[in-house]
Amino acid sequence: MTTTWIWNTNARIIPHKGDQTMVFNNESGWAARFNGKGLLLIEDIYRRKSLVNGDEQSYPPVLLKLLKDKRVLIDETTADDYYTDINQKLKVLLDDVWRLIILPTERCNFDCYYCYEERIKGKMKKAVADATDKLVARMASEAPVFKLDFFGGEPFLAPDLMIRYLKTAFENAPDKTRFNAAVTTNGSLMTPELLAEMTAYRLHSFQVTLDGPRHMHDKQRVGKNGKGTYDQVVRGIRYLYECDNPNINVSVRVNVHAGLAEQYLPLLEDPIITKAMGDKRFIFSVHEIWESSKFQLSEEHKGTMAAVQKLKNAFAQFELTSKGPEKAKPLLSSPCSEACYAGKPNQFVIYPTGHVGKCTVILEDNRNYIGRVNADGSLEINGEKHDFWIGQNALNDAGCQTCAYRITCTGIGCPINRVKPGDGTCTLRDAYDKKWAHALMV
Repeated sequence: MTTTWIWNTNARIIPHKGDQTMVFNNESGWAARFNGKGLLLIEDIYRRKSLVNGDEQSYPPVLLKLLKDKRVLIDETTADDYYTDINQKLKVLLDDVWRLIILPTERCNFDCYYCYEERIKGKMKKAVADATDKLVARMASEAPVFKLDFFGGEPFLAPDLMIRYLKTAFENAPDKTRFNAAVTTNGSLMTPELLAEMTAYRLHSFQVTLDGPRHMHDKQRVGKNGKGTYDQVVRGIRYLYECDNPNINVSVRVNVHAGLAEQYLPLLEDPIITKAMGDKRFIFSVHEIWESSKFQLSEEHKGTMAAVQKLKNAFAQFELTSKGPEKAKPLLSSPCSEACYAGKPNQFVIYPTGHVGKCTVILEDNRNYIGRVNADGSLEINGEKHDFWIGQNALNDAGCQTCAYRITCTGIGCPINRVKPGDGTCTLRDAYDKKWAHALMV
């Protein structure tokens, strides 16, 4: 019986640098570097797109076995079922995870110069808080999986509301293991007592921003009094490190200017940070600061992607050494992990005013005001405006169907910048190529 092997659309050869490149399968999570004759053979198979039994004689059996085992090549007779199964799994990830991102206040006790938020809305008034509490109760009780996130402003300026919503969600979730909560915070207002109470209600995920060593952080992240905040943030990280809850996970975000990349390295000398980097509950990530409508980069700030990547590699290597090789991060992200929450149908942002949005980046953009929370906890949604965010994804867009990144991106890596205006071309593929290609430099 003749078998035709076809190139899996979830597999890709990244445009190579020099004499080597990377081949990966985004579905199986496999990735490998190739060069020389091996690379030429794989590129030849990729150009063919399919092999019948006779064609296989042109290639080393060991190479073909590898590509078949890693599902880079798949049996044409089972391909339809294979792709259908993937789409069903992606649909579950898109539809069955319900999330509320609540801004209990938009005020902040920091005044970071690169912040894109207006920070003009104060704490939720009682009527809005009561309605939001009913919304949390309903979604927690009905959702297949429920996630409750806190954003701001600085959410810990309203800890009473955080605790109220956490308790409501926890008490109404039929299966406690299918409910989790997260917070994006500057870390300065956390206390051991608050952490103990909130983590008991499954607040397990924390994102804290620490912009490098003291001399860099205190330039970028100042309080309302204009003074540096390094000590307050590191204190918060220490509280998290000392928290005895084994289920918490902490993402420490380091925002950097590319032109000043090397000046962030001394953060790795802070004894509290080195301890946290050795804790398996912590991960550190470096992100370049971009311009916004409120902040313009100076010439001093501008630099190269290579400089930022070098800094990322230094942090990654330090963290790998601290934790050990068993905690090495996988190169390829898990399914739907690069998908933006704003493109998912059952995920919403709740403003302090009771307005409903989809995105936490363009908070004051009219496109983001899609409805309101009613007094009874129901949502009043403008369907046309909601469709702007959720109308296209990897399940219904023809262009996504042949993209190797569709499993992690799900067609909604960023709903706003998903396609170039007018021509329907994905803006994310090139960015992802560059991201994965950096693996060649590690």
